[in-house]
Amino acid sequence: MNNLFWKRTVDILMIVLLIVLMGCSITGDAVHECLGLLLFVLFAAHHVLNGSWYRTFMNRCRSFRQFFLAFMTVLLFTVMISMAVSSVLVSRTLFAFIDYDGGLFARQFHQMSTHSGLILAAIHFGIYGKRFFLNFRQRNNPQGPARKIIRLVFILLTAAVCVYGIVSSFRHDIGDKLLMRQAYSFWNGSRILFFADYAAVFVLYAVLAHYAAERIFFRRTEKNKSNK
Repeated sequence: MNNLFWKRTVDILMIVLLIVLMGCSITGDAVHECLGLLLFVLFAAHHVLNGSWYRTFMNRCRSFRQFFLAFMTVLLFTVMISMAVSSVLVSRTLFAFIDYDGGLFARQFHQMSTHSGLILAAIHFGIYGKRFFLNFRQRNNPQGPARKIIRLVFILLTAAVCVYGIVSSFRHDIGDKLLMRQAYSFWNGSRILFFADYAAVFVLYAVLAHYAAERIFFRRTEKNKSNK
């Protein structure tokens, strides 16, 4: 198994865990905190597997495109660290021995950092998952009349999921959580619906980031290369 296999495995597991961790009221505190700890083990593994990115960090800031992509990566890293710190402050099981009550602010900050982390992770995947999108297109790119039909169906399905993601954002008051207006999350509905909602939110931001990066950065870079 090569390095790419482990990178993709870790990335997929992190995405799944991020979505599952949104449902603390469903999984319970103990499971939630154990999964959170596993997430940060995978987070550390992700950075070890992508260590070459840091070794060439200074070379990645020579243009606006490179600077912006590096900035988004550093921002995600910062949010993930803040998520870890806030999770310790509000812990009721694994880190309860610390005996520190962060109060309402700590819980609001944890809500903000976790939802910011989910959105930024989706944006990160949308930008850097270009190879994933290309592989998907190549494997689902038939020739002949069926090509246009399948492409249209794919576009409509993607649009439907994105619209569902927008609806889910309002249903779960994600805007209020990002603005630290909510300290707690409760859900009394279907568990499947809950995780489908947050998966749709992830897809929404990943798709927006992917096509925005493709239009603004990648195509411009290809045009610049072709003009040289």
